[in-house]
Amino acid sequence: MILTLKLSVQDTVAPEQPVGLTPLRRLATTDAQGCHVLGDSAAAFRDGSEAQVAALVQQATDLSSMSDQLFGAAATWPQLYHLASSRANILRALHLPRSATVLEVGAGCGAITRYLGEACAMVDALEPSLDRARVARLRSADLSTVEVFVGGIAQLPTGPAYDVVVVVGVLEYLGSGTADAEPYLESLARLRSVLRDGGTMIIAIENRLGVKYLAGAPEDHSGRVYDSIEGYMRGAGKARTFSRAKLEELLAQAGFTFSVLSAFPDFKLARAIFSDDLYRTEPSLAWGIPTFPSPDWAGPERHRTVSESLLWRSLVEAGVGQHFANSFLVLARKDGTVSTRLWPDDQLAAFYHPHRGKQFATETRLFRSDSALHFQRRPLFSGEADGAADLVQTLQDSTYIPGTEMTEEMVGAGDDRLKELLREWLLIVDANKAEAGAIDALPRNIICTADGNFLQIDNEWRDRTYTRDDIVKRGVLLTGLWLAEHSPPERWQGVTAQDVIIHIGALAGMASNGAWIEDAVEREAALQVRVEPPVPRWAHRRDKLGEIREALWRRIRVPLTETPLGDRDHDRAVRAEAAIARSREQAIRILLGARIWRSTKPLRVMVRALQRRLH
Repeated sequence: MILTLKLSVQDTVAPEQPVGLTPLRRLATTDAQGCHVLGDSAAAFRDGSEAQVAALVQQATDLSSMSDQLFGAAATWPQLYHLASSRANILRALHLPRSATVLEVGAGCGAITRYLGEACAMVDALEPSLDRARVARLRSADLSTVEVFVGGIAQLPTGPAYDVVVVVGVLEYLGSGTADAEPYLESLARLRSVLRDGGTMIIAIENRLGVKYLAGAPEDHSGRVYDSIEGYMRGAGKARTFSRAKLEELLAQAGFTFSVLSAFPDFKLARAIFSDDLYRTEPSLAWGIPTFPSPDWAGPERHRTVSESLLWRSLVEAGVGQHFANSFLVLARKDGTVSTRLWPDDQLAAFYHPHRGKQFATETRLFRSDSALHFQRRPLFSGEADGAADLVQTLQDSTYIPGTEMTEEMVGAGDDRLKELLREWLLIVDANKAEAGAIDALPRNIICTADGNFLQIDNEWRDRTYTRDDIVKRGVLLTGLWLAEHSPPERWQGVTAQDVIIHIGALAGMASNGAWIEDAVEREAALQVRVEPPVPRWAHRRDKLGEIREALWRRIRVPLTETPLGDRDHDRAVRAEAAIARSREQAIRILLGARIWRSTKPLRVMVRALQRRLH
């Protein structure tokens, strides 16, 4: 395996050790399996996966925040939440000082704790559940920088002791679901008091008005559709999230100076984090960087109401997108001189690939300088690469090129225009012959500039085992899927996404029977298996290749009526009501024609009443 790696200082330099102990560490506390117990944990929140997660952590030899062993072992959503390396992406986007003393509130099973312990000099992790605190202690067992405490905010000693306070997925629980601002303000004030002057509190929280909720996704905590956007009229349960305006109001009342960043698909397994400046500077990136539909991690199947992707684009283009991001990342500063900005002024965005193994995990930051936008890319893992030498990943910095993605140009285009665009794409594929196996030469990576030129913007991957024919098959497969999911069904003369893929392939000169699709699926599934984290032998998981292959075929065979621009729940309800009415009318006609009708006056009266009611 050959990789072009840029070694990060953060990956190689050990954190500076702070002088002295925090007040929390000076407390005389009871030790429970390595955790310092401050208070009773009987009522603390648990999701039921703690014992399973603890067992997986105990079996792993790699406990790091980038552990493929733990990421690959996760088989359920709760396990993924506690073990995925992408859990730390919400903080990776920030410039945390290596010398910082950090308080983490609500450590859970230690996914964020582990990253903080690797990145900062001293970490006090506070978790109200003893079961979870024990897992967090196991996860950070080899880090002298971390101590885990069992307790709540009320048990914190007073006095400024921390440079950074981290509150990820916790603020929404601090008021036990109440709409009263007082408990939230009380908790924020308490946390502000333990910050040193110039320190920063980092808050990650879902947006009550997130675009995925507007599009019909169930609320993350209650599982009810439209619950938060209707103001939790049925009761918020144990958690309540906030709109951006309400969140800013709480922070201002608590005495913070703050900035708010957008996070997609949410803060849990973040793919993209960006500032308000991105909305103003290049709105096409603000609506283009996130991927949709956003996952519904633990809720029921989403109602089919609107295309989340197109809704998000409309909100951004209307200039209000920053109020409807799915999650917020808040940097709340305490008064005083700020020596280090956790989010640099010239940084517009940071984005990641949440499902890659550490060998191929990357970070891309977008900066503004000299009236231009620049992408800076780096690997997240600096260790030695292993694997097949035929798959090559190359990371290069680049300048942003304004224009329209070729796939966007294809939406709504007639067959003549589609054929023209596909011809331009194939010319680029042929121009890449010198770079064997340039598998990123896809329509989605080609920009149509304002002057009519076509430029490839991404060439991260090469696989020498791919022929030109393989690359064309991959391009048609992925482009056909994208068009099926982003076009109205009536655009195509077909029933399923597979029909769209076959049609695009025929326009590109491929066999019109679609026999090539099976081969393309096998190659794509095999490629994704190599890029995703491997499943450890001791993990109880299904066949990974089979999972990916099955997921691809589900997308390919989906009826066009089931795609985001297909049938909506309202359309289905109207058709169902019409069908019921027709059935009733038919039943009445049958009864009217029956012989028994002549001798059953009560039945006749009933049927006439039913007729009047129907009309």
